[in-house]
Amino acid sequence: MPKDLKFKDFLSVDLMPGATELEKINAKKRKTYDEDTVELEAEALNMQTRRKRGMDMRKNKNKLAMSRKRAMNRVANPERIKKRAKKQAMRDIYKKLSKGVSKSKMNPAKKAELEKRVARMKPRVNRMAKKLMPTVRARAHRK
Repeated sequence: MPKDLKFKDFLSVDLMPGATELEKINAKKRKTYDEDTVELEAEALNMQTRRKRGMDMRKNKNKLAMSRKRAMNRVANPERIKKRAKKQAMRDIYKKLSKGVSKSKMNPAKKAELEKRVARMKPRVNRMAKKLMPTVRARAHRK
């Protein structure tokens, strides 16, 4: 008599070679969230999308906190350092354009306008990020 087929029999790839069966099962159950999942976008978000993102982040805050904690123990790879430098450059330009006013004190329309202006300055952001790379890398290794 042929054996009963299970879902695992249809999987063609071993996702975690060398791991125990229990580790593989737990890895499939667990969803991993990382700071890289939140990507920088060139275009400004509309209010509906912004609200949805906020709700999603609130819903996943515990998973995000755990993955942040795990990531703190690892050394940042060059891609992550580049992304951090780009974020910092965008923050610096944003601060300059807003004349030091914090985001929390601005209305959503003003935030959206500033985000559009920063998005148009992409070449400048990239140049600043390149210059910031050594300081961001040094800060990453210090932690």
